[in-house]
Amino acid sequence: MAKPPFSSALILAGCLHATVKLYRCTHLQEQLAALGVNAEAMDWTDQRFADDTAGRYDLLVLQRTVMTANLQQLIDQMHSQGRPVVFDTDDLVFEPAMTDWHRGVTRLPPAEQELYDDGVRRSLAVLDASDALLAASPLLVELAQRRGKPAFLHRNAVGGEMMALGDELYHVRRARPAPPGGTVVIGYGSGTPTHDVDFEEALPALLDLLARHPHVELWLAGPLEAPPELAVFGARVRRFPLMNWRAYLELASRFDIALAPLERGNLFCRAKSEIKFVEAGLLGIPTVATRIDPFAHAIEHEADGFLAGHTGEWIAALDALVTQPALRQSVGEAARHKVEQHYSLAARAGELATTLAQLRAAVDKGADAPPTAPEAEPPLVLNWVINEPFPGSGGHLGVFRMIHHLVEFGHECHIYVIPVAHMHDYSPQQLRDFVDQHFLRTGAHFHRWTGRVVEADATFATHWLTAYDVASLPNPGRRYYLVQDFEPYFYPMGTDYLRAEQTYRLGLHCVTLGPWLAGLMRNQYGATADHFNFALDPEIYHPQAQARTGHPRVAFYARPSTPRRAYELGIEALHLVKQRCPEAEIILFGAEQLTTPPPFPALNLGVRNQYELAALYASCDVGLVLSLTNPSFVPLEMMACKCAVVDLRSERVQGLLADGVNALLADPTPGAIADRILTLLWDEPLRTALVERAYADVQARSWQASARQIEQVLLAHAPPPGKRRLVQRTQHGDADSLRWQIEQLLDQQTPAHRETAELEALLRRALADKAQLAEQLRTHKGAGDEPPTRATRVGGSLETARTRWLEQLPAWVQGGQRLSKLVINGAVIEQRFRAERSHLCAVTLRFASHQSPAGGLLQVKLVDEAQPDVALAEQTIAAADIKPDQPYPLAFRPQPHSSGRLYSLRLTPMGGDGRFAHALWRAWTADPHTVLQRDGAQLKGRLWLHVDYAQPTNRAGVAAPNAPQPEHVTTIARRQGAHAVRETRRLAAKTWQALHTVGVGGLVREVIQYLRWQVDKRIRP
Repeated sequence: MAKPPFSSALILAGCLHATVKLYRCTHLQEQLAALGVNAEAMDWTDQRFADDTAGRYDLLVLQRTVMTANLQQLIDQMHSQGRPVVFDTDDLVFEPAMTDWHRGVTRLPPAEQELYDDGVRRSLAVLDASDALLAASPLLVELAQRRGKPAFLHRNAVGGEMMALGDELYHVRRARPAPPGGTVVIGYGSGTPTHDVDFEEALPALLDLLARHPHVELWLAGPLEAPPELAVFGARVRRFPLMNWRAYLELASRFDIALAPLERGNLFCRAKSEIKFVEAGLLGIPTVATRIDPFAHAIEHEADGFLAGHTGEWIAALDALVTQPALRQSVGEAARHKVEQHYSLAARAGELATTLAQLRAAVDKGADAPPTAPEAEPPLVLNWVINEPFPGSGGHLGVFRMIHHLVEFGHECHIYVIPVAHMHDYSPQQLRDFVDQHFLRTGAHFHRWTGRVVEADATFATHWLTAYDVASLPNPGRRYYLVQDFEPYFYPMGTDYLRAEQTYRLGLHCVTLGPWLAGLMRNQYGATADHFNFALDPEIYHPQAQARTGHPRVAFYARPSTPRRAYELGIEALHLVKQRCPEAEIILFGAEQLTTPPPFPALNLGVRNQYELAALYASCDVGLVLSLTNPSFVPLEMMACKCAVVDLRSERVQGLLADGVNALLADPTPGAIADRILTLLWDEPLRTALVERAYADVQARSWQASARQIEQVLLAHAPPPGKRRLVQRTQHGDADSLRWQIEQLLDQQTPAHRETAELEALLRRALADKAQLAEQLRTHKGAGDEPPTRATRVGGSLETARTRWLEQLPAWVQGGQRLSKLVINGAVIEQRFRAERSHLCAVTLRFASHQSPAGGLLQVKLVDEAQPDVALAEQTIAAADIKPDQPYPLAFRPQPHSSGRLYSLRLTPMGGDGRFAHALWRAWTADPHTVLQRDGAQLKGRLWLHVDYAQPTNRAGVAAPNAPQPEHVTTIARRQGAHAVRETRRLAAKTWQALHTVGVGGLVREVIQYLRWQVDKRIRP
């Protein structure tokens, strides 16, 4: 081991959080001591140091400190004596433009957010004043290098005391007898309250696992706020307080499986280290972790741990570990071996000796010394000019998706929105909120278009209408054109076609979706062009356990309003399929209205969101997609859901679809297309082989990789590193920099009272609920137990007869629905229904007045029939809380994959005689998937309830519908009778007038005209 270039060091701990200080200060001190360096670690509290402090240490390590006058003085003293200063961090705490990625900060009140931002700016000042960075993750190293600072990777590791305790607990754990009943414990420890969003990565899988395996327990340590969905598992979910590292390791030694979830796509999470894997591995425990930077480096998938990129992978990994004890042991032992080899004190001290030598050389040579890692490119400043987005726009989603990943790579992106219909008065914050809600979180800076943009390294046009604006800008840097389709084909030959086509001749460098468009730009228009690959989101599109019918199903992407989707050709082909295979079910999707309905039975699902489409694809055998321009995303998405694909044979699909390999391609004739569909329907072995190859092919496609392709194009044409806008802004602080920083601060303004108001409303509601429930319980408790008198018995018989009459006579009408009242009399009422859309988020009940003196409590519970032991929502309602004929919503977390699933709503009377003061409205018509039961006996019709669905990215609460009140048939009859009388009088007066003015012949003509008008109204209401 090489001798280190320093003999003494001072480590100042700026972050006193127990785990951070332990790994970055105490363990670093141990590693330095192992190298013969006399290192001292102390807490930094902005104390003033003696003048001779700098002379007593060769190296100063500042662990997550912020700049103050006292600290600046110490740094100056070290530099005056030629002694290096190193800034050390294991979190993203020095990039002011990236604080939005910290979930914990975004939840703080504005005043506290400003304090945090100020701390980040002062941490950056410490980094700028230091000679180098020592960081726990490669992303932190890369970000510092982009600022021109020498940076070195020094990963976290265990110390001597931790290793000794870990060894002891490991051997105790191995000797511990198996628990009774084969209990398997899954554990998770949170150090701060900021991990709630991280935990949601694993939550759906945990709910599935706990529901299917009664012997599994979940242990949660620390301040994590346990999701309410876990409450249904009672004592199987155990909570433990935040504890020191020794106590936590003792608790963790009783885990069988460790969880390490982090929010995917979040820069703050990507900058973290792999501590959770290291601690579990020290104890010989297998870890299931998010497939994200720190864990992707540490874990060899399925060898010494498991990586999960979406819910399906979380379920598969946890299920394998729960059901296979031998796998748990082998993976845990492999993790233990890796920790001993790569994360021990000895291993890390050896790496530190090399790092210190390189750090010394870098300091001696100055800022031009090469860093240990390959020098990273300074980030780019990118402008994006877009037309006003609207919900459901696939083109906008494609743009925002690429921006999201480029920001994730460290580039600064500015989005300029050109108002069209609704956004003329939108603030930057409103623009950001709209995109966050309806598309995805980009991390970009938003601006309303004013004809100007900030100085940038590159500016993108994203639609042909924006291309003219970008071409005329005086200061965009290099100009690019993001081309996702051949837009002239969107119009008939005419002015718009020619104007759209002309944009390819404006001299903008085209970056196209797929290779066909790039070739078209180069060959037909002489433009320079590069392409990025088609991809998909595996979190949404993956195989699902959908109920399959006994007959074949074919899905057709049917959009008659879009000529490039060849609707008429597809319909002709499917007509032939239906003739030759009558049992085939044809499902159309993509358009709400079909201008030319198909000449055969077919179900049109209209426009559906991505989650609903994924459910559809997973339930179909064959998918038909016809692309006459650039291919659609639909074929790839169908392939990811294991649905066989038929498309047209064309050069446009080269590199995407291969005939007989991952799809079947047909010539553009109805007969050829029908033959290919029938081949797949009738030849199951061929279809299965095709589906499996297609599924394997799409696994290698990701939007992150496609964004990397765009980044490579930009870097190839970018200015030299020293000339890039972000570097110049950092060095010179130009006016444009000041302007966009001011805009950014303005963007972040939110009402300071909002969180306080929300909290106050929540508390008031909770207190009101408790008061009402207490009053209802008191009423029940005070009720006497006197024996029934004769009058009471007679009254009871009358009440029973009245109840039967209420339930059997549909005497109310609303919106064409015949309604009756279903009395709640102690029996359990249950209704099963099928969700028609994704993101089921609320079920709204409608209670009816019953004229009963009873109060009562009613337990309402909603479950997914695929997981009947897990309640999506569970609530006890007091009769006093209910206002008859007013909606009563039961809201819960949106269910992304609800489309096509069966759900069960159970209403159970509680306490007393089980009677309830209100009845339920009951409709007398129901679809085949809706079943209403009372005490297990099936009833006719269904509960008159309303089902709500959230937008796929909507984070707002669910508003209960305010439906009109049902009317009794006598009320309707009286109103119709009165109307008939008035109409008769009016017609009689008009008839008498006509006889006097136009005679009998004219009267006959008027009668005929009136009858025609009435018939026409009935035909076309």
